[in-house]
Amino acid sequence: APALDASARPAAGAGGAGPAAGAAAAAPAGAALAAGAEGTMERALYDAVLSGDKEGIVPLVEAALAAGREPMALLNGALIPAIEEVGRLFGQGVYFLPQLMLSAEAMKRAFARLKPEMSRGEAAKPIGTIVMATVEGDIHDIGKNICNVLLENHGFRVVDLGRDVPAERILEAARREKADIVGLSALMTTTMPQMKKVIDLFAREGFHCPVIIGGAATDKEYAREIGAAGHGRDASEAVEVAKRVMALFYGRAEVAGGGGGGDP
Repeated sequence: APALDASARPAAGAGGAGPAAGAAAAAPAGAALAAGAEGTMERALYDAVLSGDKEGIVPLVEAALAAGREPMALLNGALIPAIEEVGRLFGQGVYFLPQLMLSAEAMKRAFARLKPEMSRGEAAKPIGTIVMATVEGDIHDIGKNICNVLLENHGFRVVDLGRDVPAERILEAARREKADIVGLSALMTTTMPQMKKVIDLFAREGFHCPVIIGGAATDKEYAREIGAAGHGRDASEAVEVAKRVMALFYGRAEVAGGGGGGDP
């Protein structure tokens, strides 16, 4: 079960350092992805996420769209590399919780503006319904939110329950929404057991629905150990895993994507 929070890889932390100073202090791995966009609209969007410019990011998105940039190109070329870099800096202790939250809010606002553009003209029937949640006790949802956007763009109907979601509420929503897949995310080792709690609850209640997991604290071995149907290292892989789960569990071979190194 690929947890859909796999894109964000921070470790838990707190405090408050300046984002601009932090970004300069550590040569960003993700910056390489945006290096070619230096001086362009894409670079401006990348920097807006990195600095947590939640007020300025939507006008930048508007300008990029008006200039003819493709929504998915903005997402993959600027926004996702930026939020992955924020996660890296957070994990290294260069960024702290205030910077993480500012960047997450900037990212959410950019997502909200791009989402209608990405779904425009795609009125086709969803290939499946996936209920997404960050498990109980865990408040991190940046990676899950990235997964939501990519899953929707690839034709899934996504029902996002948010973060810190109890197992019982996940079961209730999965039943109500007639979920084909449930995606769970956990960023902390202390909340990983909640994933098994969800899977065990499904089994006790006789609710047969594949669960995929993801998040910085998880890996394929843990997915197998708890009986999850797959694991995604990042948002892109989570999409491929979800497609393969649809093919394996429901015979939807037409949605099984190639590439990606994830389970199942």
